[in-house]
Amino acid sequence: MSADSSKNLTDIRNRTAEEQQNFHRMGGLASGIARKKKKTIIWLLDEALQRPITNEAVRTKFKEQGWEDEDLITMLMLVTKLIQLALDGDLDAIKYMNELTGVSPVIKLKKEEIKIKKEELKLKETIFKQKAGINKNNDNDDVIINLNI
Repeated sequence: MSADSSKNLTDIRNRTAEEQQNFHRMGGLASGIARKKKKTIIWLLDEALQRPITNEAVRTKFKEQGWEDEDLITMLMLVTKLIQLALDGDLDAIKYMNELTGVSPVIKLKKEEIKIKKEELKLKETIFKQKAGINKNNDNDDVIINLNI
């Protein structure tokens, strides 16, 4: 953004209460429209997924491979298309597949972080027990507390 265009911007707090209310109302209306569009798209997708496949060649091909359930055949067609898009270099398809399968680098990092935190917790617990003088007796799992006073 150039310096000239930023001069035209006015902080919302510097506007009148009526202008602020109008901006908030317009934002609320736009949000409602966006939510309605999203809900409609989800409904249309759900409806499309519930309809039988009309391409007889594709249905026959999947049924020959042992897929009998119509819902599974529809999902299998979507997965097949997703794989085709990924193989054609569609980065969004690749990211989506990675997220679905848990191969995403973000998911791997989160899993690694959880593993490290668990190890840290075990180590802290061991150190705490050593400092407190708590030893576990291996014979009958009784806890023996040594108070070094």
